Amino acid sequence: MSLFCIVQLLVVSAILGAIGYYVEPYLWLTNAPTGSVFATGLFYGCIIGGVVASLRAHCASKCSAKKPVAATKKATGESVTVYVGNLPFSVKDRDLSDAFSATCTVVSARVVTAGRGGRSKGYGFVDVDSASANAAVALNGSEIQGRVIRVNLAKEKSKDDEF
Repeated sequence: MSLFCIVQLLVVSAILGAIGYYVEPYLWLTNAPTGSVFATGLFYGCIIGGVVASLRAHCASKCSAKKPVAATKKATGESVTVYVGNLPFSVKDRDLSDAFSATCTVVSARVVTAGRGGRSKGYGFVDVDSASANAAVALNGSEIQGRVIRVNLAKEKSKDDEF
């Protein structure tokens, strides 16, 4: 458990303990010692704080950075998807495929467009043979139609990315 989780646990338990201390007179607990009400609040605060802290730690581990698609596909010999950014708006699928085919074994190439037959969004994806994935990424910083492109391994789309 990290220091942040411990501090969070103590803060929640102190808040619930203080609530128990100040709410006690309104609950007609005049016979109950104030210290025991405060201690009970601390006890429940530790339980609730522990649950909150552990849930946050669990969610943080589940929401870690996206893994590159190539990590799993390289081992199986499948094609690897490469992201290509900063493309000129005039680039078509064939232009993208031609730019990569000189150094890689291209399986497919697609430029992302706005709607059906719409204007290019300025990025695309190239599926290359897993053996030539490093060669594809090495094209980062090269030019297509006068623009310097960004090339890196594509990342899996998570459920959080969908609307």
